[in-house]
Amino acid sequence: MENTNAPAMLLLPGFGVGSFHYHQQLRDLGQEYRVWAIDFLGQGKSWPSHDPAPEEAEEVVEEVLEGQVNSKKIRHWSLGKNPEPWAEGLVYSVDTWRDQVHAFIEKVIGGPVYIVGNSLGGYVGSYFAATNPELVKGVTLLNATPFWAFTPNSRRYPLLSKLTPWGGLLPVPIFAKAIIRFWWDLLRNPSTIRNMLGAVYANRSAINKKLITQIIEATDHPAAFAAFASIVFAPRAHTDFGENLISLKERRMPMCMIYGKEDPWVVPFWGQRAKQRNPDAIYYELSPAGHCPHHEAPEVVNTLLRKWVESVQTLGASSPLLESRVNQLHWFVVENEGDRVSVRVKGTQNFWQNLIDRIREIFLKKSLQSQVMETAEKTQK
Repeated sequence: MENTNAPAMLLLPGFGVGSFHYHQQLRDLGQEYRVWAIDFLGQGKSWPSHDPAPEEAEEVVEEVLEGQVNSKKIRHWSLGKNPEPWAEGLVYSVDTWRDQVHAFIEKVIGGPVYIVGNSLGGYVGSYFAATNPELVKGVTLLNATPFWAFTPNSRRYPLLSKLTPWGGLLPVPIFAKAIIRFWWDLLRNPSTIRNMLGAVYANRSAINKKLITQIIEATDHPAAFAAFASIVFAPRAHTDFGENLISLKERRMPMCMIYGKEDPWVVPFWGQRAKQRNPDAIYYELSPAGHCPHHEAPEVVNTLLRKWVESVQTLGASSPLLESRVNQLHWFVVENEGDRVSVRVKGTQNFWQNLIDRIREIFLKKSLQSQVMETAEKTQK
């Protein structure tokens, strides 16, 4: 393959979706780089191969959606009293996903990577990079969630953690089944999924039947219900998002932040706060774009990623990021699949001004090519 020796890029998805959410990055960026996207354990198509805690007498539960009984009868896993030996200690937590990323990089990719993470993926990506900097060349956050989980971490808050009724460790206790059941049935309803996507996407044309089907398919797995219950009760990470960003700054880790301005969950405040935690990172704010800028404005995000990786590869891992502490604000308008998207940029003055100019040149070149093609087509007519 032509890109055998190209830089490696690992894409980490948000909660409830999977690697399929990055299909436009895999297709486009995969032509130049070695690009992978993974499904976090308990989401997408990443599941245990066997029941972690089987019941002695399994009860078939018929899932009901919109008044229709599914054609499949699902036997839920992890509802027994005792876990299998191989599943002892299994919890669908951010620490589990961090370890999963570590194993994937070491066993599959085989070397340092550029990590790109959306929402939960951004949280996990920054957490992994802060604890395993030797395996990361740089980190890009796409509307990264600044917090995850509610249960206190036992290492940081040993007394508080003992007061919690359950920490997500399989199997699922009886009380948790009752609490989670209502939310599980509601959240996996196609209408609910479409409404939630409509609330967080600024570009609603990116929401289609295929996307909703892909999200629902994951919930049909017998391990899905227990995974969701475990995720809700799983403990927080050993370090929080802000601490991870500060750690990456101290390690001079190259960082890029691409945030959709119209995101009602991770509003611009959180992106700008992340930028303040690491002043040497470059910060892009896209509009219109919501919680998933890579899926709503893929052409813009792919170009920004491509030029950022190119700059880090050419100018070095981190020294150029510290040339100046003076931040400058810039903005320009580009096109994404025929629609206009404004890009607001906040970066370190000397280094990032050159990068911004180069990105502008690319978009201007594309615009001129489109105009030439349109003129040629009119002339032929």
